[in-house]
Amino acid sequence: MAEREERRFVEIPRESVRLMAESTGLELSDEVAALLAEDVCYRLREATQNSSQFMKHTKRRKLTVEDFNRALRWSSVEAVCGYGSQEVLPMRPAREGELYFPEDREVNLVELALATNIPKGCAETAVRVHVSYLDGKGNLAPQGSGKPEGAGRRCRGRLFQTAFPAPYGPSPASRYVQKLPMIGRTGRPARRWALSDYSLYLPL
Repeated sequence: MAEREERRFVEIPRESVRLMAESTGLELSDEVAALLAEDVCYRLREATQNSSQFMKHTKRRKLTVEDFNRALRWSSVEAVCGYGSQEVLPMRPAREGELYFPEDREVNLVELALATNIPKGCAETAVRVHVSYLDGKGNLAPQGSGKPEGAGRRCRGRLFQTAFPAPYGPSPASRYVQKLPMIGRTGRPARRWALSDYSLYLPL
C-alpha cells in the first residue's frame, strides 16, 4: 500500500505576523512568530469551513461576507468590520508594486452640499388618534366597542352580567387583579371580554 502523502495547507509567513505585531507596537521573536502563524492558519481554516457550512445550509454556491461573520460569531470572535456587496468590486493595481485596491468614485462635496434637489422617498407624517369613552357604569371602553358578545347569556348556571367586575380604578394592576379570577373560572364569553382589555398588557 502506497504511503499517503501529507496534506499541506497554505500558511501565513512569519514575516507577515511580525509586521502585524510591529504595527501594534509589539516585537516578536522568530519562534513566537512561527507559532502564531501556525495558529492563525488553523483558525482561518476553521472559520472558512464553518462559513462554507452556513453557505450550504442556505443552498447557495457563493460564499458571502455574512457567512464568514456568522462563522466568526459562532466561534465567539468579533465580526469583520465593513459590509458585503452583491456585485464584484473592481480592483485597480498600484504603480509601486503588486498591490490592488478597490476603485472608489470621487465625490465633490461642494456640489453635493449646494445641490437644490431634495431627496425623495421620505414618508409623510401621519397622526393616529385613539378615542375612549366612559360608559354609564364608569368603565373605560374604546371607541366603537359595543356590548360584549354573549351578554345576558347564562355562564355555568349564572347570568353573564354577574361575571363583570365592579367599577375599578385607572391602575392597570388593579384591573388585572379584578379580572384574573374571571379569566380562569368563567365561560368563554366572559373570558373573551376579560382578555379584550389591551391596557393590561402595558408595562406597569
